[in-house]
Amino acid sequence: MRLRRSSSKKEMSTSSLSSPSSPGSIVLDVMSVYVKSKEIHPRRVAVAVAKFFFDSAMVSRTEVQVGHASTLKQFSQEELTPYVDLLTEPALLGIEILKLLRTSHVPIECEVQLLVVAHFACSRGVSLSGLENVLQHIRSRYVKYEDSLLLRLLLGTGEYQALDFVMRRLLSSPTIMNLMTPELPHGLRQALLHTVRANGDALTMYTQLCMRTKMYRELADELVRRAEIRLTSVDTETLFQVMQLYIDASRLYETEECHRTASLTRSKAALMLVQEKYRDDGLVVINLDAKSAAQAMTRTRNAEDAAVIASAYSLDWEAWVPAIYARCIQGNADSTMFLSMLKRALGVIPAKLHGAVTKLFLLDPTKLLCADRFREFTKIFIRNHCRTQKDLKAVLGWMLGDRVTMMGDVEELDGNLIRDGAALMDLMGFDTFAKETLEEMSLETL
Repeated sequence: MRLRRSSSKKEMSTSSLSSPSSPGSIVLDVMSVYVKSKEIHPRRVAVAVAKFFFDSAMVSRTEVQVGHASTLKQFSQEELTPYVDLLTEPALLGIEILKLLRTSHVPIECEVQLLVVAHFACSRGVSLSGLENVLQHIRSRYVKYEDSLLLRLLLGTGEYQALDFVMRRLLSSPTIMNLMTPELPHGLRQALLHTVRANGDALTMYTQLCMRTKMYRELADELVRRAEIRLTSVDTETLFQVMQLYIDASRLYETEECHRTASLTRSKAALMLVQEKYRDDGLVVINLDAKSAAQAMTRTRNAEDAAVIASAYSLDWEAWVPAIYARCIQGNADSTMFLSMLKRALGVIPAKLHGAVTKLFLLDPTKLLCADRFREFTKIFIRNHCRTQKDLKAVLGWMLGDRVTMMGDVEELDGNLIRDGAALMDLMGFDTFAKETLEEMSLETL
């Protein structure tokens, strides 16, 4: 069985080493000669390469001890690849390294580095049994490793799930935060956070970890999650605790420039105040679906509270229609304020909102009692929210005889409702109202 080594691998190995006379370069050159001239059993190559890594780790430790280096030499995957790819069966290298670890006295820091090499070799060779042997060795020895070595194992192997026991031990250390930096791989930071959450650790630990690694979005998401879990009751203390969680989350979202999410979270915080405000009225505004939230808007005392509910549940203009009709047409609320709050939320109020309100007016059996307020609402809508003549026609067209055309923009209506309602509107003087409105706007016709 021949060893394999392509020219591209040779280029990689040469570029990854700083000097042509370095030990790594010499080993690769020797192996190249054997590849070209002889047939070598893969296990012999594995033994040689394993011994090379063993000696390199021991030499590197000696250099640290005598002050010639500050840290133990750690091979990156790019540096390991040309060595491991010398073997037609890379997993054999992992097996040989494990043998050396079992039969030789190896300093802890060297052991960890060699385990990283063994894991990479087994992974490169797609050997599940080899990987399991490496993980088993770690499982039997990890309690002897200090924090920095535990972190090295996680970084070197990338086995965040399989090494969850290593992660739990690392997280239990009182000095773990000294090792946490934003430069850690995103996957490792996510795995650490998942372990903290899965173990039910205190929010303090989760917060410290996120702040140290600058994972502000993840911390904000966790604060929102915990806030929603607490919303099983509406007592005052719980509401204010949840409100604070939402406020803190919104600030973190802003830090990550998640402005829309931050705005939504602030609305949820304000919703807690609305809930407390309407406690004695028996109005519930939390934990609702969209339909129930729209219904709750009809019972608010003012437009500001309705706007908070709409914003917290991300409701569109259609959800405002029942509230506008109940508060401004049937009630005595200020139409200007309601429409202003809606415009602030949407930016532009579509003309068909007036059509939807008109539909409710036509269906209302008490319409005669609120006709004056409907006229006032229509005037305010025209003056402040009709941007084009087309919008004006949509609002006044049904009053001037173009009822079927106008009502086509609204949801389907019964033909009898349009005809009978239109006749009633004429009787109530809405045709005259429409003409007067046009005169005020210096228009003769639409």
